[in-house]
Amino acid sequence: FYKQLASDHQDKRERLLSALRAAGMDAAVPPGAYYILASCSRLPGKNAAEKARHLLRTTGVAAVAGSAFFRKGRGENLLRFCFAKQDAELDEACERLRRI
Repeated sequence: FYKQLASDHQDKRERLLSALRAAGMDAAVPPGAYYILASCSRLPGKNAAEKARHLLRTTGVAAVAGSAFFRKGRGENLLRFCFAKQDAELDEACERLRRI
């Protein structure tokens, strides 16, 4: 069960990484998490929260502001994306991200 779960998550991670990169968001490859932190510097907004809201409003894809995971003043050009989703939902999000 756990080997299959790890394999499934690795596949999902690669799919989301590919979509984020196609959208112009550089992303760090997490070695053992179910989320990805990606650069959002190209998105409009003064801070990560505004950038996350813009992304949600324009694509329907939700992300968490990177600033929520750092001390004050840090993470303002990062968004956190979770890939522990059903395949259909993840595929739809990836397609929407690719259209940015």
